[in-house]
Amino acid sequence: MEQKAFEQVVMRMRAVLEKQGYVLDENSVRQGKTSLHAFFVGSEMAYGIFYEFDTKRFVLRYCSVENGKPEEKWRNRSVLLFDPENEEDASRMTDSIVSDFTDEVSEKDNTVAALQQVKKHRRKKGEESKTDPLFFFNRLVNVFPEIREELMVERITYGQIRTAAFATEKVLPKTRALLQGEASEAVTKKLADIYSELYMNGDVDVRSVITFRLLNPLSDAEVAKLEPYFSNDMKTGCQFARKMRGKKIKPEKPKKHRAIVAENLNGVRR
Repeated sequence: MEQKAFEQVVMRMRAVLEKQGYVLDENSVRQGKTSLHAFFVGSEMAYGIFYEFDTKRFVLRYCSVENGKPEEKWRNRSVLLFDPENEEDASRMTDSIVSDFTDEVSEKDNTVAALQQVKKHRRKKGEESKTDPLFFFNRLVNVFPEIREELMVERITYGQIRTAAFATEKVLPKTRALLQGEASEAVTKKLADIYSELYMNGDVDVRSVITFRLLNPLSDAEVAKLEPYFSNDMKTGCQFARKMRGKKIKPEKPKKHRAIVAENLNGVRR
Protein backbone atom coordinates (compact mmCIF):
# COMPACT_ATOMS: atom_id res chain seq x y z
CA MET A 1 0.00 0.00 0.00
CA GLU A 2 2.91 2.35 0.74
CA GLN A 3 4.35 2.08 -2.78
CA LYS A 4 0.96 2.66 -4.38
CA ALA A 5 0.26 5.64 -2.13
CA PHE A 6 3.69 7.13 -2.85
CA GLU A 7 3.17 6.84 -6.60
CA GLN A 8 -0.27 8.47 -6.28
CA VAL A 9 1.08 11.36 -4.19
CA VAL A 10 3.97 11.99 -6.61
CA MET A 11 1.73 11.79 -9.68
CA ARG A 12 -0.90 14.14 -8.27
CA MET A 13 1.63 16.60 -6.84
CA ARG A 14 3.39 16.64 -10.21
CA ALA A 15 0.28 18.18 -11.75
CA VAL A 16 0.30 20.87 -9.05
CA LEU A 17 4.02 21.64 -8.97
CA GLU A 18 4.67 21.70 -12.72
CA LYS A 19 2.18 24.57 -13.00
CA GLN A 20 4.46 26.48 -10.62
CA GLY A 21 7.62 25.73 -12.59
CA TYR A 22 8.89 22.72 -10.63
CA VAL A 23 9.93 19.82 -12.87
CA LEU A 24 10.04 16.22 -11.68
CA ASP A 25 13.57 14.81 -11.76
CA GLU A 26 12.81 11.33 -13.09
CA ASN A 27 16.14 10.02 -11.80
CA SER A 28 15.23 11.03 -8.25
CA VAL A 29 12.17 8.77 -8.08
CA ARG A 30 13.64 5.82 -6.28
CA GLN A 31 13.79 3.75 -3.13
CA GLY A 32 16.65 4.37 -0.73
CA LYS A 33 17.65 2.46 2.39
CA THR A 34 15.21 4.29 4.62
CA SER A 35 12.70 5.93 2.32
CA LEU A 36 11.05 6.41 -1.04
CA HIS A 37 11.65 9.84 -2.53
CA ALA A 38 11.03 12.08 -5.54
CA PHE A 39 12.36 15.59 -6.22
CA PHE A 40 10.76 18.49 -8.06
CA VAL A 41 13.30 21.10 -9.15
CA GLY A 42 12.70 24.81 -9.76
CA SER A 43 15.09 27.63 -10.61
CA GLU A 44 15.88 28.51 -6.98
CA MET A 45 14.21 25.90 -4.83
CA ALA A 46 13.37 22.19 -4.93
CA TYR A 47 10.62 20.20 -3.24
CA GLY A 48 11.13 16.63 -2.10
CA ILE A 49 8.41 14.09 -1.35
CA PHE A 50 9.55 11.34 1.00
CA TYR A 51 7.96 8.24 2.50
CA GLU A 52 9.90 7.03 5.55
CA PHE A 53 9.61 3.30 6.18
CA ASP A 54 10.48 3.29 9.89
CA THR A 55 8.18 6.11 10.96
CA LYS A 56 5.46 5.43 8.36
CA ARG A 57 5.35 9.11 7.47
CA PHE A 58 5.01 11.14 4.31
CA VAL A 59 7.21 14.24 4.47
CA LEU A 60 7.21 17.30 2.20
CA ARG A 61 10.61 19.00 2.28
CA TYR A 62 12.36 21.84 0.47
CA CYS A 63 15.93 22.98 -0.16
CA SER A 64 17.88 25.37 -2.36
CA VAL A 65 19.00 24.55 -5.90
CA GLU A 66 22.63 24.81 -6.98
CA ASN A 67 23.76 24.23 -10.57
CA GLY A 68 20.30 22.98 -11.47
CA LYS A 69 20.24 20.30 -8.75
CA PRO A 70 18.87 20.13 -5.18
CA GLU A 71 21.69 20.75 -2.70
CA GLU A 72 19.79 18.27 -0.47
CA LYS A 73 20.05 20.09 2.85
CA TRP A 74 16.37 19.42 3.26
CA ARG A 75 14.02 21.27 5.61
CA ASN A 76 10.58 19.97 6.56
CA ARG A 77 7.39 21.67 5.35
CA SER A 78 4.79 19.07 6.33
CA VAL A 79 4.87 15.68 8.06
CA LEU A 80 1.90 13.29 7.94
CA LEU A 81 1.45 9.77 9.30
CA PHE A 82 0.50 7.02 6.82
CA ASP A 83 -0.53 3.86 8.64
CA PRO A 84 -3.73 2.59 6.99
CA GLU A 85 -5.65 -0.46 8.15
CA ASN A 86 -6.99 -1.38 4.69
CA GLU A 87 -7.17 -0.20 1.08
CA GLU A 88 -10.12 2.10 1.71
CA ASP A 89 -8.28 3.72 4.61
CA ALA A 90 -5.15 4.04 2.45
CA SER A 91 -7.10 5.82 -0.29
CA ARG A 92 -8.61 8.26 2.20
CA MET A 93 -5.23 9.00 3.81
CA THR A 94 -3.60 9.47 0.39
CA ASP A 95 -6.24 12.05 -0.54
CA SER A 96 -5.61 13.85 2.75
CA ILE A 97 -1.83 13.91 2.18
CA VAL A 98 -2.19 15.29 -1.34
CA SER A 99 -4.61 17.94 -0.08
CA ASP A 100 -2.23 19.02 2.70
CA PHE A 101 0.84 19.08 0.45
CA THR A 102 -1.10 21.02 -2.20
CA ASP A 103 -2.08 23.63 0.39
CA GLU A 104 1.56 23.92 1.50
CA VAL A 105 3.00 24.53 -1.98
CA SER A 106 0.09 26.69 -3.15
CA GLU A 107 -0.02 29.04 -0.15
CA LYS A 108 1.79 32.14 -1.41
CA ASP A 109 3.02 33.33 2.00
CA ASN A 110 4.53 29.92 2.79
CA THR A 111 6.27 29.73 -0.58
CA VAL A 112 7.69 33.24 -0.31
CA ALA A 113 8.98 32.51 3.18
CA ALA A 114 10.59 29.27 1.99
CA LEU A 115 12.29 31.07 -0.90
CA GLN A 116 13.63 33.65 1.55
CA GLN A 117 15.13 30.85 3.59
CA VAL A 118 16.94 29.20 0.66
CA LYS A 119 18.22 32.58 -0.58
CA LYS A 120 19.50 33.36 2.91
CA HIS A 121 21.20 29.97 2.95
CA ARG A 122 22.98 30.69 -0.33
CA ARG A 123 24.17 34.06 0.99
CA LYS A 124 25.62 32.43 4.09
CA LYS A 125 27.65 29.65 2.52
CA GLY A 126 28.69 27.05 5.03
CA GLU A 127 26.34 28.37 7.71
CA GLU A 128 23.29 26.50 8.90
CA SER A 129 20.04 27.93 7.58
CA LYS A 130 17.47 28.68 10.26
CA THR A 131 13.76 29.33 10.20
CA ASP A 132 12.74 32.71 11.62
CA PRO A 133 9.55 33.83 13.43
CA LEU A 134 7.90 35.21 10.27
CA PHE A 135 8.15 31.79 8.65
CA PHE A 136 6.67 30.26 11.80
CA PHE A 137 3.73 32.68 11.86
CA ASN A 138 3.09 32.07 8.16
CA ARG A 139 2.94 28.33 8.82
CA LEU A 140 0.27 28.95 11.45
CA VAL A 141 -1.96 30.47 8.74
CA ASN A 142 -2.83 26.86 7.84
CA VAL A 143 -4.50 26.51 11.25
CA PHE A 144 -5.54 30.13 11.90
CA PRO A 145 -6.22 31.77 8.48
CA GLU A 146 -6.88 35.19 10.02
CA ILE A 147 -3.20 35.46 10.99
CA ARG A 148 -2.36 36.36 7.38
CA GLU A 149 -4.25 39.65 7.58
CA GLU A 150 -3.05 40.30 11.13
CA LEU A 151 0.56 40.04 9.97
CA MET A 152 -0.12 42.68 7.32
CA VAL A 153 -1.72 45.00 9.89
CA GLU A 154 1.19 44.41 12.27
CA ARG A 155 3.72 45.34 9.63
CA ILE A 156 1.79 48.47 8.57
CA THR A 157 1.24 49.59 12.16
CA TYR A 158 4.70 48.95 13.60
CA GLY A 159 6.93 48.69 10.54
CA GLN A 160 7.97 45.19 11.58
CA ILE A 161 6.65 42.04 13.22
CA ARG A 162 6.95 42.35 17.01
CA THR A 163 7.70 38.67 17.53
CA ALA A 164 6.92 38.25 21.23
CA ALA A 165 4.00 40.67 21.27
CA PHE A 166 2.40 39.19 18.14
CA ALA A 167 2.65 35.69 19.61
CA THR A 168 1.09 36.77 22.91
CA GLU A 169 -1.59 39.10 21.51
CA LYS A 170 -2.64 37.26 18.35
CA VAL A 171 -1.55 33.61 18.38
CA LEU A 172 -2.01 32.66 22.03
CA PRO A 173 -5.73 33.61 22.27
CA LYS A 174 -6.47 31.60 19.12
CA THR A 175 -4.57 28.62 20.49
CA ARG A 176 -6.50 28.74 23.75
CA ALA A 177 -9.83 29.05 21.96
CA LEU A 178 -9.00 26.07 19.78
CA LEU A 179 -7.95 23.87 22.71
CA GLN A 180 -10.88 24.93 24.89
CA GLY A 181 -13.37 24.29 22.11
CA GLU A 182 -14.35 21.24 20.12
CA ALA A 183 -11.46 21.23 17.67
CA SER A 184 -11.08 18.09 15.59
CA GLU A 185 -8.20 15.73 16.24
CA ALA A 186 -6.79 16.56 12.80
CA VAL A 187 -6.61 20.30 13.55
CA THR A 188 -5.06 19.75 16.98
CA LYS A 189 -2.50 17.38 15.48
CA LYS A 190 -1.67 19.85 12.71
CA LEU A 191 -0.94 22.59 15.25
CA ALA A 192 1.21 20.22 17.32
CA ASP A 193 3.07 19.09 14.19
CA ILE A 194 3.85 22.71 13.24
CA TYR A 195 5.15 23.39 16.74
CA SER A 196 7.30 20.23 16.64
CA GLU A 197 8.71 20.93 13.18
CA LEU A 198 9.50 24.58 13.83
CA TYR A 199 10.92 23.84 17.29
CA MET A 200 13.35 21.46 15.60
CA ASN A 201 14.19 23.70 12.62
CA GLY A 202 13.65 27.19 14.00
CA ASP A 203 16.12 29.74 15.27
CA VAL A 204 16.42 30.74 18.93
CA ASP A 205 13.56 33.25 18.59
CA VAL A 206 11.16 30.64 17.20
CA ARG A 207 11.99 28.10 19.90
CA SER A 208 11.53 30.75 22.59
CA VAL A 209 8.20 31.90 21.16
CA ILE A 210 6.85 28.35 21.00
CA THR A 211 7.86 27.36 24.52
CA PHE A 212 7.70 30.52 26.61
CA ARG A 213 5.08 32.59 24.76
CA LEU A 214 2.67 29.97 23.43
CA LEU A 215 2.98 26.84 25.59
CA ASN A 216 3.88 28.14 29.05
CA PRO A 217 0.71 30.26 29.46
CA LEU A 218 -1.54 27.28 28.65
CA SER A 219 -3.20 25.24 31.38
CA ASP A 220 -2.12 21.66 32.00
CA ALA A 221 -5.36 20.46 30.43
CA GLU A 222 -4.74 22.49 27.28
CA VAL A 223 -1.16 21.27 26.92
CA ALA A 224 -2.36 17.70 27.45
CA LYS A 225 -4.37 17.96 24.22
CA LEU A 226 -1.25 18.87 22.20
CA GLU A 227 1.39 16.76 23.91
CA PRO A 228 0.41 13.35 22.44
CA TYR A 229 1.23 14.71 18.97
CA PHE A 230 4.51 16.42 19.91
CA SER A 231 7.87 15.08 18.77
CA ASN A 232 10.20 13.89 21.53
CA ASP A 233 12.24 17.09 21.25
CA MET A 234 9.13 19.25 21.50
CA LYS A 235 7.89 17.32 24.54
CA THR A 236 11.23 17.78 26.27
CA GLY A 237 11.37 21.49 25.42
CA CYS A 238 7.80 22.03 26.60
CA GLN A 239 8.33 20.20 29.89
CA PHE A 240 11.55 22.08 30.63
CA ALA A 241 10.01 25.47 29.84
CA ARG A 242 6.95 24.81 31.99
CA LYS A 243 9.19 23.96 34.95
CA MET A 244 10.60 27.49 34.64
CA ARG A 245 7.21 29.16 35.08
CA GLY A 246 7.24 31.67 37.91
CA LYS A 247 11.00 31.48 38.35
CA LYS A 248 13.22 34.53 38.01
CA ILE A 249 16.18 33.96 35.73
CA LYS A 250 19.24 36.11 36.25
CA PRO A 251 20.09 37.68 32.88
CA GLU A 252 23.44 36.92 31.36
CA LYS A 253 25.87 39.81 31.14
CA PRO A 254 26.09 41.08 27.56
CA LYS A 255 29.15 40.14 25.56
CA LYS A 256 30.51 42.14 22.65
CA HIS A 257 30.77 39.16 20.30
CA ARG A 258 27.03 38.51 20.69
CA ALA A 259 25.98 41.90 19.33
CA ILE A 260 24.58 40.40 16.12
CA VAL A 261 22.44 37.93 18.07
CA ALA A 262 21.10 40.75 20.23
CA GLU A 263 20.12 42.71 17.13
CA ASN A 264 18.24 39.73 15.72
CA LEU A 265 16.32 39.26 18.96
CA ASN A 266 15.00 42.82 18.78
CA GLY A 267 12.91 42.02 15.70
CA VAL A 268 12.74 40.15 12.46
CA ARG A 269 14.78 41.82 9.73
CA ARG A 270 13.56 42.11 6.19
